[in-house]
Amino acid sequence: MKRMTFTLVMLAAAWRLFAQQDGRQMFDLSGGERYRDDSSTLDFTVEGNALVVSGTASGKAGGGYIITSSDDMQFSGYQKLFIRVSGISEYDRYNGKKLLKLELNGIAQRTVTPAMRNKNDPNYINAQNEEAVFDISKVKNIKSINLVFYDCAMNSVRIEVFYE
Repeated sequence: MKRMTFTLVMLAAAWRLFAQQDGRQMFDLSGGERYRDDSSTLDFTVEGNALVVSGTASGKAGGGYIITSSDDMQFSGYQKLFIRVSGISEYDRYNGKKLLKLELNGIAQRTVTPAMRNKNDPNYINAQNEEAVFDISKVKNIKSINLVFYDCAMNSVRIEVFYE
């Protein structure tokens, strides 16, 4: 049991170190708020710099988590944004395999990672434990980041955002 715990701790440390390689910086997802409370029971908890999502978003309205700023976001002017997803379970439910849509300044961004781009709605990334890369080089003066969830039920899905 001790060996397993040690292995998990070392794996988590290696994962965190890997995330900060190659000039990547982690974006702190704290300070946001949920929206569309009337059609969603999504619960957002920030653990470290990661967002942990549990609950449901139903119907066409869905639900989400938004961070806004009167100044540009810390990743304004950078080239790439990365969303790392973990904790997807076989017990979770996702309509059409859609996990979330990334919006910057209210405009949907499409991932450049083919395996993560949803086949039926390319504005969404797939619900899988992977990483999606977004080219944000042409997006200027970023004042909001919005994670939009649509018709899903999940438990403890972890989302981390990095930029470079």
